[in-house]
Amino acid sequence: MRAYPLFPVALLSLALGCSSELKRSEAEGLLRAQYPVSVLMKLPAKAGAAKGSVEATQLASLKAQAEKSGWFTAGWNEGKDRVEITLTPTTSAPKEVTPTNGGFLAPVAKAVFDRSISGQTRGSEARAVYRVRLEQPTPLFPLFEMKHPGVHIGATKDRHASFRKDGGKWAVASTDEKYQKAEE
Repeated sequence: MRAYPLFPVALLSLALGCSSELKRSEAEGLLRAQYPVSVLMKLPAKAGAAKGSVEATQLASLKAQAEKSGWFTAGWNEGKDRVEITLTPTTSAPKEVTPTNGGFLAPVAKAVFDRSISGQTRGSEARAVYRVRLEQPTPLFPLFEMKHPGVHIGATKDRHASFRKDGGKWAVASTDEKYQKAEE
C-alpha cells in the first residue's frame, strides 16, 4: 500500500472549515444584540428668547409639550421684551430623564435594529452598513419632530459598524451609533 501524506488534506480541511468571512446572519445577530437604544434629546433647564420671535414660539411649544408629557413642570415668565421658560422634572418622569450641563436628556423614542444592508470582509476585519428604525415614541417625540423636520416613527437611518475576529469569533469593534443600549 502506498502512504499518502496527510498534510495537504489537513491543510485543505482547515482552510474550508475555518471560513474567515463574516456571514450576514452572524453580523445581524451581533448588531441586534446592541439594540434597542434610547434616542435622547437635550432640553434646556432654562431658556429665553425675544418676545414675538420664532424662538419664543418654539419655547411656547416646548412648554406645552413638556407639561403635556407629565414629565416636567414648566415655569413661564413674560417680560417686556423677553420670554423665559424653566423646566423641572416631576417625580413621574422616567429614570432616563437625567440632568446634563444646562438642561436634561430625555428619551423621545427607541431605535431598533432593522436589517443589514451590505458588508465586506478583509482578513480578520469586516465592515457593514445596517439600518435602524425609530419606534416606541415617548410623549416628547413631537419636540424631536419639531427639531428634526421629516423624521417620523418608522423612519430608518443607515449606520456603520466594524467587526474584528478575535480567537476565531467575530465581535463588534465599533459602530457610529451615538446612543446607548436601553436598559430593560
